[in-house]
Amino acid sequence: MTISNHKSIEAEIVVEINNYRGDNVRFTWTNPQSVERVSATLLRIKRVFAANEKVSFIWAEDYRP
Repeated sequence: MTISNHKSIEAEIVVEINNYRGDNVRFTWTNPQSVERVSATLLRIKRVFAANEKVSFIWAEDYRP
């Protein structure tokens, strides 16, 4: 996922990702410092982006039976 700030000023951007599998999935992030696990089914990416900054978030999902 790539997130961009197209503004000419810095802005805080929040993205919420619903995980419908709950605790049956394990995530591995390339930049985990921006990812917060809010509950078993909700992940939140919250970060301040500089003007015209673009950041990619890459992850792997490991599903358990």
